[in-house]
Amino acid sequence: MKLKISPFAELDLHESIKFYNEQSEGLGQDFYQTVVSAFERIKNNPGQFPKLYQEMRKVSIKRFPFLVFFEVKGDNCYILGIFHSSQNPKIMKTRYKKT
Repeated sequence: MKLKISPFAELDLHESIKFYNEQSEGLGQDFYQTVVSAFERIKNNPGQFPKLYQEMRKVSIKRFPFLVFFEVKGDNCYILGIFHSSQNPKIMKTRYKKT
């Protein structure tokens, strides 16, 4: 399974890393590592995660209040967004419709 990260998800990731680095030195790197761990979990068994909307699935990030939203198409897994759990989930539905 190959992961492909959308521009939206890349921006989400960079903004979140920056935010956490501003809170405490090294915390952004910790966040990044937990996201990479979530990506590995997705690659290893994407079907274990619940569907949220049509074919879009979500996985919780350990230690941080974030969710990774993704969709599987064939042998590819498309990361659609990395969202703080307090954000409006309708934003992800809008992004999903654009893919």
